[in-house]
Amino acid sequence: MLENMLKLSMNNVIVSPAVPGYYARPSSMEDLLNFVIARVLDLSGIKNDISPRWKDA
Repeated sequence: MLENMLKLSMNNVIVSPAVPGYYARPSSMEDLLNFVIARVLDLSGIKNDISPRWKDA
């Protein structure tokens, strides 16, 4: 699986595993799904209001 992900990334494919951010303290399954969906949309360049983006420090 890692070898396949490496091959994909070497061909400019974005590999984004569905790993929710538990640091955001989700309180429901919907919160977990929204985190992953917002991340995928953000990586795709699609603006969304599902979850706020991290600010540069």
